[in-house]
Amino acid sequence: MTPLSTTAITKSFVNCSQGEAKSIAQPPGLLEQDWDALDYLGWFDPKAPGRAVIVAEHDGRLTGIVLRPASSEGARRGMALCNLCQQGRESDEVLLFTARKAGKSGRQFGNSVGTYICTAFACSALATDREGLRHRLGVFLNHVLERDAVGS
Repeated sequence: MTPLSTTAITKSFVNCSQGEAKSIAQPPGLLEQDWDALDYLGWFDPKAPGRAVIVAEHDGRLTGIVLRPASSEGARRGMALCNLCQQGRESDEVLLFTARKAGKSGRQFGNSVGTYICTAFACSALATDREGLRHRLGVFLNHVLERDAVGS
C-alpha cells in the first residue's frame, strides 16, 4: 500500500458526507505504518464509538468507507470466519460490519451492505492468500460503490 497522508484519507471517503469525513479521527500510528505489509488500513474511530473505517487502494484510487460494527452483545462463543482474510478467529475477534452504500442510494434508510471482518483489522498479517484478500476486499468495496464486479 502507498503511504497515506491525513488529507488523502479524509478525501477518500465515498459513503459519508464531507462533514462526517472531516470528523473522523485519523488512525493511531499513521506515520509508523509498515505500508508494504498492508492491503488496507482499518481502525475504530476513538471519537465516535460504533464507527470504524477502512481505507484501501481500489481501482486506481484511494477509497475510504465508514463502517458500523454490529453489537457483539449476546453473541455465541466459538469460532467465526473473517470474510476478508478467510481466517477462523474467536467469535469476539470477528464482527459483522455494515457500510452505507455510496452516493444517492446510500442516503436511503437501510441501504447498506455488510461483511464479517477481524476487529483488529489485521487481515494483511493473517491472510495466507493476500491476492485473495485483495480480491474479496475489492468485491466488498464494489458492493459499497454499487458496482457488479471488481474492476467495473
